[in-house]
Amino acid sequence: MKKTFSLFLFIIISFAANAQLPNIELVTARGRNIISWINPYADLYSITVQRSNDSTKNYATIGTIKKPKKGSNAYSDDAPMIGKNFYQLKITFNPEVEWYSKRKGIAVDSTSMMKSMSVDTNAANNAAKQKALDANPTLAIGDVKPTFTFAPSTHVYANTYTGHINIMLEGAVGKKYSLVFYGNDKKEVLRIDRISYDNIVLDKHNFNGKGTFSFILFESGKEVEKGFINVL
Repeated sequence: MKKTFSLFLFIIISFAANAQLPNIELVTARGRNIISWINPYADLYSITVQRSNDSTKNYATIGTIKKPKKGSNAYSDDAPMIGKNFYQLKITFNPEVEWYSKRKGIAVDSTSMMKSMSVDTNAANNAAKQKALDANPTLAIGDVKPTFTFAPSTHVYANTYTGHINIMLEGAVGKKYSLVFYGNDKKEVLRIDRISYDNIVLDKHNFNGKGTFSFILFESGKEVEKGFINVL
């Protein structure tokens, strides 16, 4: 099964990876929030990425970059929360010395997620790295290799603990719901002709592999929702 996407060439010049610490920048691309910054320090111990739905408290660690390179850096939040997402970086020079970046937030909803599907983040990252290099030719520009997933729907989504797919449809008994999943090549990989229960769990092994799959939910043959799941 192919694991590639058809991407629209769309360079986000405003994807400002030339934001030097303690400043950070955010962009939503292909369903993920990309946090970018320029690290002016050569020998950092680590940079920890933290996220909260509140701008001032309840920050939780979502990832750590060990020995980050000097220059342009980025981190991809694979599963941003629906609603407000605030980010900050904890910069550790050594186990005794650390400080925090400035905080920045971005709102995520179904509309912004769908718009972000047309963003070619590789092109955006390349443009951002070149912009940073033009601004300071002495910087060592590190490689940025984000991967992508999509925001879950409220009806069909992956369980973050088991990896199985939850399907929640109110009133399914009295309606004629059906569900079709497609691979990245848009070929059908799985079909459920009739969903007769409000809540069911679909074993992830039915997909015979990992990756991002799109789906279309039908009611009595009429399309009612399109979305994406990420099978881990």
